[in-house]
Amino acid sequence: MKLLFNIVALLLMGVASLAPAAFSQESADPLLYTQQAVEFTTASSGATRPGLTLPGTATAYDLGSILDNPASAALFRNGFFDLSLAATNTNEEAIYLGGAQTDNQLKGALSSLGFVVALPTRTGALNFGGSYVQTGSFNRANSVMGFNQDHTITDQFKVPGNTYEGIAFETYAIDYGDVDQTYLESIFRVGFTPDQYPGIQQEAEVLQEGIAGEWNAFVATEFQRNLFVGASIGVTNGEKTYKRTFLELDLNNVYNGDFIDTNNDGEGETDVDNMLLQDDFRSEYSGLSARLGFIYQMGDMLRIGASYKLPSTLKVTERYDSVIRTTMDNAEYFQSSLSGDFEYKIKQPSTLSAGMSIGTTQGIEVAFGADYTPLSNTEINYSGLETFLDERIDNEYIETVYEDVLDLRAGLKYTAPIGVTVFGSALYQAPRFKDSTQERLAFGFGGDVPVNRNLSVFANARLSSFNETSTVYSYEDGFFQPAIATTDLDVLTFDLQVGIKARF
Repeated sequence: MKLLFNIVALLLMGVASLAPAAFSQESADPLLYTQQAVEFTTASSGATRPGLTLPGTATAYDLGSILDNPASAALFRNGFFDLSLAATNTNEEAIYLGGAQTDNQLKGALSSLGFVVALPTRTGALNFGGSYVQTGSFNRANSVMGFNQDHTITDQFKVPGNTYEGIAFETYAIDYGDVDQTYLESIFRVGFTPDQYPGIQQEAEVLQEGIAGEWNAFVATEFQRNLFVGASIGVTNGEKTYKRTFLELDLNNVYNGDFIDTNNDGEGETDVDNMLLQDDFRSEYSGLSARLGFIYQMGDMLRIGASYKLPSTLKVTERYDSVIRTTMDNAEYFQSSLSGDFEYKIKQPSTLSAGMSIGTTQGIEVAFGADYTPLSNTEINYSGLETFLDERIDNEYIETVYEDVLDLRAGLKYTAPIGVTVFGSALYQAPRFKDSTQERLAFGFGGDVPVNRNLSVFANARLSSFNETSTVYSYEDGFFQPAIATTDLDVLTFDLQVGIKARF
């Protein structure tokens, strides 16, 4: 178990000793456990996908409102069945080594499925139901290309204890740096001093996909006149995949030697033409969730509401596969791989939400919501005494680097006399790192059109744009100093949700 953990931990971190450098406050590394812990927490918080529509902390619009505040279920006057599909299109531009590459990804999935039953009561309301709501979805692709005169990804492999070290040495991606075989060196640096490093052409593609959703059961009632309370319990589940293809090649035959023996005759006859690294990581996670909430009606126009999502624990199962293939000038190649599985747990912090809505007799409603999540309270549990030190280091890092965030939402809805509803909304997501400026904004719009008295169709959309600095790889340079290679990303995402609502 200890060996397996070390393999996964080092692989995910790139170079374990570089973890703080490789994941600075302005450079997110998608392979770090600390990064994934907060990603999973944010994706399953209930504030991502429902942000497509109106904030439901003090009003009711759709099944997503119930994730905002289970008390909102009591505001539905009639029962209904809801079914919708969603698609996410992401356009991503990566700036690396002075060049720009643009990629586009499209992904579709089930967005919502559920029902609300409104029981007949003499006064007040008593509603219950069950649902699935997609709480997060992303599909990202970015690629980098350019001639790197300063470093190579193989500089990562030579660090003592690095996970890739074994398969990199077997494939000549790294080799001994001196005749006495006292240290390992990148194959592209062998025979050169650090100042003489001639550089290498780099081409890489990174694909990331993820989806999170929650199945839950809920009940809500008008506990006292104008006071609505509700509770829900659910199961959160999700998955994430990360695939990286990284190619380094000697386009101009700068490396022209005969020190590698490919035919086992004891004599060297060629050198390296290119090195290909392929990584494939797959994560699945699940856990229980619970929420409590209330909404208070103040007169005919104003409602205030609050909800509390209890802390919960996610169980994560991961599998990884990595391959290095090094091809020589004479077309011979060496290939080696490693793979494994790992399980751990993430303790999610609570989320406290508060909001208000203001309605008018002209069919206009304005809604506001705020979600507070102390991300610094996120904890990782690797289980086992042999991983206690790694667990403590990562949790101290999360507490030090991650911010306690306050996300803000607002929306405006208009319902026409003929029953058509249209809305617009805005979402502000605060930076996740302390002293970071990487905030995100999203704008939503959509509506509901009745087909007949009991059936309507709806469409909701959201457009978001943000900039991000992401870690390409961490490494040790020619002077044996820790460093990171980064890329600046410009991301534009368009979400579309289309569905039907049948009232009964």
